[in-house]
Amino acid sequence: MILIIGAMGAGKNEYIRSLGFGENCLGESIDGNEPVLYGLHEIIRKNGFFDEGWLNALGSKDIICCDEVGCGVVPLDAGERKWRDEVGKACCALAREANTVVRVACGIAQAIKGTLPCE
Repeated sequence: MILIIGAMGAGKNEYIRSLGFGENCLGESIDGNEPVLYGLHEIIRKNGFFDEGWLNALGSKDIICCDEVGCGVVPLDAGERKWRDEVGKACCALAREANTVVRVACGIAQAIKGTLPCE
């Protein structure tokens, strides 16, 4: 499994497409059949938490894509801080399980664990 992280608008979607995954491959549900889960941070927002029990289902995905939300000014709202913490916990748990972790910034992919897949 490849975990792809980066800020909103950093080029994650374009990078995923460069790996040969089209729009029909992107899903927004943990239980979906699509090989790519796009937007894990939004799933966590909707649920209000990250459940480690999701790791089995997430491990069957080829790619999991999540926005980095922990950088910048700490929100005053306790709910927003909790959401950021939960996204961070999810990314840490997935990074431990992933073969490759890629951070995309300014459209440039950098492997922070493993090696970049061939484009």
